[in-house]
Amino acid sequence: TEADGAPDIGTAFDMVADGGTLYVADGTYAVSNRIYMQSGRSVRIVSLNGPERVTLKSSSGGDLRANGFKMIELRSAKAALCGLTLVGFSSTDYGLVTLANSGAVVTNCVLRDAKGRYNTSGIAVTMSAGTLVDTVVCGASGDNSGGGCGSGSALSMTDGTVERCVFTNNVHTGVGLAGTSGGAVAVSGGTVRNSLFADNECRSTSSIYVGGSATFDNCSIVGNRTGVTASETYRRTGFTVAGDAVVRNCLIADNTNVACGETNVTVTSSVPLDHCLVSTPDIAAEGGVIVARPKFNRKAGDWRLRNSSPG
Repeated sequence: TEADGAPDIGTAFDMVADGGTLYVADGTYAVSNRIYMQSGRSVRIVSLNGPERVTLKSSSGGDLRANGFKMIELRSAKAALCGLTLVGFSSTDYGLVTLANSGAVVTNCVLRDAKGRYNTSGIAVTMSAGTLVDTVVCGASGDNSGGGCGSGSALSMTDGTVERCVFTNNVHTGVGLAGTSGGAVAVSGGTVRNSLFADNECRSTSSIYVGGSATFDNCSIVGNRTGVTASETYRRTGFTVAGDAVVRNCLIADNTNVACGETNVTVTSSVPLDHCLVSTPDIAAEGGVIVARPKFNRKAGDWRLRNSSPG
């Protein structure tokens, strides 16, 4: 790190006063103990040259594994992470980020390879407040063989705002998640806008779940998979909309049950889909819903609609 030239992130964080900024020079830094931002301890951790050049990686030997902590917990106003890559440990039980204050922000980051068996929900990101923006969350893996890993390996969200983010190639490999809770992404409150949810997977329930009072606006939910059997019909889709959730102006396509090829989306929400493009005739073409096959270059991993696409 720069400024006072601290040898590691933990030491540097301890040296920064409340309300200050910790600038991180290029390199890979091991993090073995939780960085905890609470009342009276708001710090901005900012890379000098962006997430391609600065990586914070979970390491054994500290309190992360022993206590199932997230690497960084933002529980104070003005706490922020900017331009960093955060990487989980090669073993299990290492979460990455908690956002739990309306003023907390994670922006322009890459959060990858978080793993958990005994961890709580939201292995990569747990949100009850704050803002996650311009961030990629990928490679998170939940496996509740340890008996404690809940839903949302990439994101478990009860409130807050997610804006212009990408959630891709996150999985939950364990069985036994209850009901329709999302294995890869579980959102029960807050607002998600202009974000992509693609190629996520869960073995035992819906891969992507939005329920409660949550709102999805202008999002693409595409190519997500669940792998349950045909008899478990209440868990059968890659994308489930429940509770009083609002899903508006979204692209919903090619979400599948790999075991039995069931429907693209299940909607039990009290609020119908609003002006969405849906790839399969699971949903009535009403309320501005267009039922048509979108055109994009899925084999190349490009989920942007072509000019000739419906919608």
